[in-house]
Amino acid sequence: MQALLVALAAVATTAGAAPSAGSDAPVIAVMGNGSVEHAPDYAALKFEVVGEAKSETEALKALATRRDGIESGLSRLADAKDVRFETGEFEVKRVLPPECDPGDSYDPKPRLSTGACAPIGFVAQLDVTVQFRPAGKVGDAASLAVQLGARGVELGVSGVDDPRAMREAAVKAAFEDARAQAELLATASGAKLGPVLSINRGVDGENLVVGYAPALKAQARVLEDDGAAPLSPDVALKLTATPVVESTSLAVVFRLIR
Repeated sequence: MQALLVALAAVATTAGAAPSAGSDAPVIAVMGNGSVEHAPDYAALKFEVVGEAKSETEALKALATRRDGIESGLSRLADAKDVRFETGEFEVKRVLPPECDPGDSYDPKPRLSTGACAPIGFVAQLDVTVQFRPAGKVGDAASLAVQLGARGVELGVSGVDDPRAMREAAVKAAFEDARAQAELLATASGAKLGPVLSINRGVDGENLVVGYAPALKAQARVLEDDGAAPLSPDVALKLTATPVVESTSLAVVFRLIR
């Protein structure tokens, strides 16, 4: 046990915690972990909008029309509020004849727009994220998105309105865990736990946050209410938005009183 305490004292000194009674004063250094979970206040979906046509311009028109229809419908989702949209990656792809398709080649060669390997069509693709509340509407939102023509619909990351409260709760839980570990070690060594000498947060001073997304910014697209009747999906789908979890670690050094 004496060897353990000496090693822990070295760890504390490395972390910048020097006991006031001298460098040889016994200390206990522990790593406390805290985690809190909260039901999300809002949820999100991610999906792809696709437009297909013989020309690039017509493919873009098809995409724009489908996007407007999907976003208009989701904005009218029954009992949903604060529906916001944000776009992601966008691209227009050429569709070549099967005999000219390079497949999964990592280095496709450029091809002319005329001749035997001229494009037979174009596909315009746009990634979209929609965020809404309450989070309990996520199943209806996913079902309605599919019904309206969205592709690749999947759950996005949920969020809470007060992430600061979750961070504070995680820090408190981490400190209580550190204290419990230190008290156990102090008792096992026949000593008493003294005051805190230093506290360092987490690995590299950072919190670990799992399953949290900030609310979409004000510039996210919000459709105006046109007075149209609310929509409900043809197929009721029961889904649960992922709970919001925040975790953190604290490296805490205590004085050991013999």
